[in-house]
Formats: sequence, structure tokens, C-alpha cells
Amino acid sequence: YCSIYVPSQTVVVKCDRFCDFARVPVAPVQSVETITYVDTTGDDQVLDDEAFELRNDGMTVSIVPAPGTRWPAIQPGSRIIVRAVVGFETVPAELLSAMLLHVRSQYGMTGSDVNLKKKVVDGIGSREWDMTGAVDAITRQAVANFLEPFRCWPLA
Repeated sequence: YCSIYVPSQTVVVKCDRFCDFARVPVAPVQSVETITYVDTTGDDQVLDDEAFELRNDGMTVSIVPAPGTRWPAIQPGSRIIVRAVVGFETVPAELLSAMLLHVRSQYGMTGSDVNLKKKVVDGIGSREWDMTGAVDAITRQAVANFLEPFRCWPLA
């Protein structure tokens, strides 16, 4: 739903041109470990850490050349490989709340019918349930509201 990484982990992202990283397709990014590429002579190169800048703007991440620098030329047809640490060091409370709400809403489906309007047992009493689905709709909306700030929209 969010297209994000939640637990902290290391991933590899590949692209054809440095300008492709104007919008990194993973989020959140904690750090960039390495950027490797093949130069115009066919040699593997590792980009110096001072040659680029990681920009984290919420769930929008980009890697840009450092001020006063330019991206190096690459061998045509080769790939640029970024190795990065992504995810959250500590899972945000909003994500945990959304997961708990979703799991709780699914748990109700394992027992008696949640859409049952009223059940009466003579001499014992009665129980009533919401038949309108309003509770389910409110729960779905609450989950969506918790998750909205964490959505990482895919590239167009």
C-alpha cells in the first residue's frame, strides 16, 4: 500500500543514468553506502562520497551531485548501482497503529458474524451488531489516514 521499506535493511537499486536518481524509487533511505558505475573506458568505479548528496524530503528521496560537481560520464549501456540502507531504525507509531487496527479488523471475521444485527436468547439477553458496515468503513479510513504520510508514490 505504501511502497516503503519498514524494517531497516540494505538494498541495491540500479539505473541507466545518474539523472534517474533525481527520484529514488525506494523510501525511506537512511544512507547511501556506495554508488558504483562503469566509466567510459570500461573500468568499474566507486563514486566518492563527497561527489553526491542524499536528499530526504519525507518519502521523496533523491541523490544529486554535490554542489560544484557533475556526474561522471559512464559507458553507454552500463548500469549505475546504488547500495543503500533503507527503512526505519524505529518503526513509527502511526505504522504500528495502522497495522494493529488492520489486524484487529481481520480478527473479527474469524468469530461470529460481525454484520449480525441482533441475536436474542430467551431468558438470557440479546446482543446487537452494526449492519451498516460503518465500523468497517471507519476502521479502513483510520488505517488509510495513519498510512497516508508514508506513501511512496511510484514513478510515472
